[in-house]
Amino acid sequence: MPNLSPSQQIELSIGGLCTRWAHLEDAFFDTLNYFFQGVDPQRYDILRNELEMRDAINLLKHMSIDTPIGSTGSHLISLCDTVNSTLRNDRNRIIHDPIYRIHGYERYTNKTFIRKQPKPVRLETFAVARISPELVNALSEAIQDAEKYLGAITLCIDEFLYCGGESVEATVGLDIEARAFEATIASYIAMAKS
Repeated sequence: MPNLSPSQQIELSIGGLCTRWAHLEDAFFDTLNYFFQGVDPQRYDILRNELEMRDAINLLKHMSIDTPIGSTGSHLISLCDTVNSTLRNDRNRIIHDPIYRIHGYERYTNKTFIRKQPKPVRLETFAVARISPELVNALSEAIQDAEKYLGAITLCIDEFLYCGGESVEATVGLDIEARAFEATIASYIAMAKS
C-alpha cells in the first residue's frame, strides 16, 4: 500500500475487516447447523437470515454447554466469549464510528458513560480512540484466526458425529489453532491498548 494515502490505507483495511467478519459469521452459522441435525435446509436458512450474529454466538455457546459434542465444548465457549466480547465490539466500533483526522486519525464513539476516575465523577458523551491501518489489520488477523479456530472445532464435531470419534490429527489441529488464536488475540489487545 505504498502509493495510498493514510486515509485510503485505513479504508482498504476496513474493507478487509468487513470481508473477514462476513466469513467468520458464515462459519459460526455453519457450526451452529451441527446442533440442528435434521432441520429442513430451508428452515435453517430462514433461521440463519433472521438471527443477529450476537444471538447466534450466544445460542451456539448455550447449545455447546447443554449438548457438548466431543471435546469441543470448552473450546466453543471460550471462542464464543472472546468473539462476542472483544472482536464483535471492536469491529462494530471501527465500522460504525466516524473517523476524523485531527491528531492523526481518530474514531469518535458517541455514547454516554460515567467516568469515575480521575475524580470528580463526570458525564462524558463520546470517546476518542486512535485508528491506523495496522490496528485494523491486527483486528482482521484476529478475526481470521478465530475463523481458523472455529474450523478446527467444526472438524472435530464433524468427526465425532460422522466417524465415531475425533481423530488424533483433528484434536492436535484444534490445540494448534487454539494457541494461535490466543496469541493473535493477545497481540491485538496489547496493540489496541497502546
